Amino acid sequence: MIGILIHKPLECAVSPNNRYRMKITPKLRQSWMQWHAYIGCFFLPFIVLFSITGTLYLLDVKGNNSEVLHFSITGEAWPEDQASAQTFVLQQLHEKDSTIEVTSLPDNYFSSASRHSWFAYHYSTALSKTNKPNEPFTIEFNRHGLWKKILYIHFGLAGPIFKTLGIIFGLCLLFSAISGLLLLLSSPRYKTMATVGIASSSLILLLAYLIS
Repeated sequence: MIGILIHKPLECAVSPNNRYRMKITPKLRQSWMQWHAYIGCFFLPFIVLFSITGTLYLLDVKGNNSEVLHFSITGEAWPEDQASAQTFVLQQLHEKDSTIEVTSLPDNYFSSASRHSWFAYHYSTALSKTNKPNEPFTIEFNRHGLWKKILYIHFGLAGPIFKTLGIIFGLCLLFSAISGLLLLLSSPRYKTMATVGIASSSLILLLAYLIS
């Protein structure tokens, strides 16, 4: 009855030791292969982008800023919290350089005892101080270069559109990998190769984790 309701995508087969196993029907296999190919073609630019940016970042190619501005601030009290620091930085930026058309700072925020930092896709800014008394504060404003923006796409920091696309890409990549593995495991010709491959890669990953 269940097989009729789902149009028999799976069939039961008897193995030599008289145990039942599930067998993928040709129709289901064809559907999986088609979706596997469609997803691979659609997300090929994403695969190229994430592969190149990730590899180059690991090789310490992290991009540059197209413009870097520094401003020294004297005679002001150090803002302790994020809200007061944001108000202070925006006011100083507008006073120091009228070409900086920033009305609010990014949500991505990091702070320490001597630094407030904000970063977004197109720019980043920071307010910092030294531990020496009477030393001026420093505001740094950076406009990101092209390669740095591309890296921010990889990191999920390029705004909601790229973040959503990245999540969809990750889910589809997972589906593509699992469907490909199931297709190989269902084939007697490639089952051993697939099992050895997934087992060896899992072992290497575990050993790398334990050694690191």
